[in-house]
Amino acid sequence: TIESFAGKLGLPAANLTTEQLELPEVKKSATMGRLFGVQLGVILGSTTLLFQSPKGEGSPAKDNAFASTQGKPLQEVVSSSDVVLFAKPGCEFSAKAEEALLNEGIHFKKVPIAPYKAELEKATGVTSAPSVWIQGTYVGGCNDGKESWHGVLPMLKSGKFREMLKG
Repeated sequence: TIESFAGKLGLPAANLTTEQLELPEVKKSATMGRLFGVQLGVILGSTTLLFQSPKGEGSPAKDNAFASTQGKPLQEVVSSSDVVLFAKPGCEFSAKAEEALLNEGIHFKKVPIAPYKAELEKATGVTSAPSVWIQGTYVGGCNDGKESWHGVLPMLKSGKFREMLKG
């Protein structure tokens, strides 16, 4: 079960209903979920379930699981944190961008991209994952974007990412 899986990882069990525990998506995600040793996020439609280890506020890994943003407009979401990463579960580029941010100790909010694809396309002309925003400004995906300097990896390498964070 999910509780025993979480227990083996040393994570507290979530308060899941019997129906949620029996969903194939939960069982599959529990066994195939990507872990950074901190938490496991399982997305079921618009519901986010989190297994979190006790981490202090401000920890870069705190928002490693998907944040609950159900029904919030895009502008409100991209303004809700200094760094917002719209990610797609199972996407290697989303995972690379997330890992790079974690390795750099950069705090970010991770949001599922699916509910925002139409709004993201209107705002950026792009629907691919990830979609990364710094202080409400679109800065591309993992490796590239609309500008030659866009992308998490190139921006971290050049120092542009931290420069934009400082404002």
